[in-house]
Amino acid sequence: MVRYTEGVTEGVTEGVTDGVNEGLTDGVNDGISKPGAPRPAPSLLERAAALGGATQVTPFLAAERGVGLSLAPALSDRECQRLLARLSAQGFAPTGGSYPATYRNNDRMVFDDAELAAALHERLGAALPSTIAHDGERWTRCGLNARFRACRYQHGQAFCVHRDGPHLRDLHTRSFLTLQFYLDDAAQMTGGRTRFYADREAKALWAEVTPRRGTAIVFDHGVWHDGEAVTAGQKHVLRTDVMYQRQAPTVVTVAPTRRPRRQRRPRRQRSRARASTVAMSGA
Repeated sequence: MVRYTEGVTEGVTEGVTDGVNEGLTDGVNDGISKPGAPRPAPSLLERAAALGGATQVTPFLAAERGVGLSLAPALSDRECQRLLARLSAQGFAPTGGSYPATYRNNDRMVFDDAELAAALHERLGAALPSTIAHDGERWTRCGLNARFRACRYQHGQAFCVHRDGPHLRDLHTRSFLTLQFYLDDAAQMTGGRTRFYADREAKALWAEVTPRRGTAIVFDHGVWHDGEAVTAGQKHVLRTDVMYQRQAPTVVTVAPTRRPRRQRRPRRQRSRARASTVAMSGA
């Protein structure tokens, strides 16, 4: 569980990494311009300061239960509409072949987009935990995972209680937190809440988040949660991860410790001491 302690987070996560890459490297970041391309509108990156400065951070989990923050707004309505259009054009695939239907039956798409990840981190980075302490080591935030997972829920689809797996880039770079964006409003669906629990059995509800278009939530990978069934309408979410780099331990070189030398008495004092010893032994 990741917890805040005086500005530093302490955490441990479990799980596996999504290993699917269905490639959408040219589509989702509509509005982020490339060199030489026309620029009809400001990009996500250019609007980062304006919208990011207005983002409100609201905890939805008690601090002792781990990181659980709501960020609003994280995306504008126009950005959500553009993302939805691109995702729909690319197409979702059912997850039934990868998971038991009783565990997860929503539709999903996985894609890589480094530009989108950089733009969102530029916008929201100030609202995300900057440092995490894990197993006695300190990790520093270095960006967002370029691998995105888009999910669509409809016709009663749900994602049962689970914990998210970390993304492991290498031995020194990994994720600890999930960052999830809501692309629809609750008024457009029935159900669809993200609910957080004390354990796998889901007997104790810790919190529930109702979808709100443009809002993002960030939470510890190790927190148990589910995606409530959507029985009417549609729900779309976009997930990535907050990445951290291991900090090298600080090494301090000190001079070797020497044993203190015994202070020698002046020669005259040593001579007197020997004479005294002789005199005492002769008595």
